[in-house]
Amino acid sequence: MGKVIADLAASAASATFNVENAASSVDYVLSKTDGAAGEYLKTDGSGALSFGAIAAAETNNPHFYAYLSSAMIGLTDNTWTKINCDTVVSQTGSTYDNSTNYRWTPGVIGTYYILSQIEISHNGADDYNLDSQMAIYKNGVEEINCRIWKSAVSQNNTVAGVNSAMMVLNATDYLEFYGKFDTYSGSWNVNGTSKQQTHFMGYRMII
Repeated sequence: MGKVIADLAASAASATFNVENAASSVDYVLSKTDGAAGEYLKTDGSGALSFGAIAAAETNNPHFYAYLSSAMIGLTDNTWTKINCDTVVSQTGSTYDNSTNYRWTPGVIGTYYILSQIEISHNGADDYNLDSQMAIYKNGVEEINCRIWKSAVSQNNTVAGVNSAMMVLNATDYLEFYGKFDTYSGSWNVNGTSKQQTHFMGYRMII
């Protein structure tokens, strides 16, 4: 393998190398300044060569995952109720509020995958499960709805559901998790333990 040596004057900032064949030729201009460790040699498409840093790999941040650690009991019949997922397993920064508003604000514009899971039950032996739903709210407004169960005469005590969507969010948009249970005349519970049967999560998609 040969070696090309450019013996430059002290004031010269670069050297030009000409590569040619019978049909065409290209001049490559190389700076005498070395790049930093780990950088690569790149071209601008017109023959000017320079060193550049390798771009960091994209990640699915920002993200969050939180679950309901203990049951919410005696909730008002047939009323949308925010699900207070209070235990954070993982998140980017402090983007999920797990103590006051129980909401997620991503802080970065992007397309996100959002998922919520709920396990709910009526609060009395003689109550009914006429209609049970879950929803993801965006900026205080119901955005993504999922009906878990609907029946005129059901005494099904416990039901569970999953609600997910791909959502385009601005940096300041916020998401909340809600549930509703129509027991006809009683109250209802959202079940929560360390088994994480009720949880809320989301992450930025790389698309």
